Amino acid sequence: MNSDEIMVVEELHRLISLHPVTGSRRASWRHGSMHELLLERGRFFLPAERPDSVSRLKQKACFENAFLLASQSSELVYVEGLAVWSGLYLHHAWCVDARGVVVDPTWPEAGSAYLGLPFGPWVAEPPCFGPGLIEERSQLYPLLESGLPPNALVDVGRQPASSTA
Repeated sequence: MNSDEIMVVEELHRLISLHPVTGSRRASWRHGSMHELLLERGRFFLPAERPDSVSRLKQKACFENAFLLASQSSELVYVEGLAVWSGLYLHHAWCVDARGVVVDPTWPEAGSAYLGLPFGPWVAEPPCFGPGLIEERSQLYPLLESGLPPNALVDVGRQPASSTA
């Protein structure tokens, strides 16, 4: 992992430690938080500048932009997760190709690290065009409670190392 990817994993561990799972309902859930889900099932992707063939879409609409771009191309996969841009950790959505190369239709230039969930055809409906699938409680909580469906993710990208040491 590169230094920015290590920082993403460390940030996820920090966020998990700030919000321990409490209560009997969540104690039985597969994942205690979105951050645990990302750390366990997320993949790292290769940052790259947006290809000339892809236009930059609306600012502050990454979930909608990425979903629309992926739905228009059989070669791209919709991804949600945590990305680093200009030194900031941000919940974000983007696309990747079959090699795990990022195609980001929202940001003006590529981020320095991308860790996310590459959703497959299981995501037939667009996200709620706001917080996205892994932030919208009505969509996130079932994923945390039961885990992702078997066909939810596409096998692309690199799994993060299990520790930050």
